[in-house]
Amino acid sequence: MPGAKNFCQKTCGGCEGEEESCSVPTSATYTSDVTSAQVGEVVQFECADGYLYVSGPLQRMCGPGGELLGSEPVCEASPKFQDVNLKHVRQRPAQLKFRQGFLLDHDGYRVPMAGEISEWYYYCGNEGRLDFVVYRKDGSGTFQYVGSNNVTCEAGFKLRHLVPAADRISVKPDDAVGVHTSGHDTLSINACKGSIKLVEPLIASPQKTVDVTKLDFAKRGCLYPSVGFRVES
Repeated sequence: MPGAKNFCQKTCGGCEGEEESCSVPTSATYTSDVTSAQVGEVVQFECADGYLYVSGPLQRMCGPGGELLGSEPVCEASPKFQDVNLKHVRQRPAQLKFRQGFLLDHDGYRVPMAGEISEWYYYCGNEGRLDFVVYRKDGSGTFQYVGSNNVTCEAGFKLRHLVPAADRISVKPDDAVGVHTSGHDTLSINACKGSIKLVEPLIASPQKTVDVTKLDFAKRGCLYPSVGFRVES
């Protein structure tokens, strides 16, 4: 249809003669693999070496008129805090089983900076106790216990636990964060199915009497958990 393009542009908020591509900005604090994008394409950004993500979208779409939608990402060399996985904490179709534990030794989930864990974010499908744990690899590659905080889940809510100053865990970059449950079907998760691979954390071996200081992370599993945390410098 000769008028199809013009009709589509107008119904999508564009007009004849508008720019059909966007220039991708450059910055000392963040980077992208592309310098331009077509209308409708999504541009991926990441923080430059030596900078840590603070806020703003790391994905921006090229909109009608040749402008990237959304604000610029904010990356800082020495941020006061960093939230990890907060935007992915929500209701999910499955729950962590009784006395199951995992450690998120995985890119994008390790502790990003030195400081203290001041907040935990989580979503539970059922009530029960959760232990948030932090482990650190020693020189031989073995995970050693660093610290833990525990909460009692309330079902059906996205929750935030503010850690009292005296109970905050001191962490270092690349420390691994995990969860252990003492209840039935608590923390909300996605289980991997078929070829869909989400996150492959280390899974703790079941124990009759659980001591979170001595969890044995013996194998890799596959799940996507509704848990996040904040590190403050």
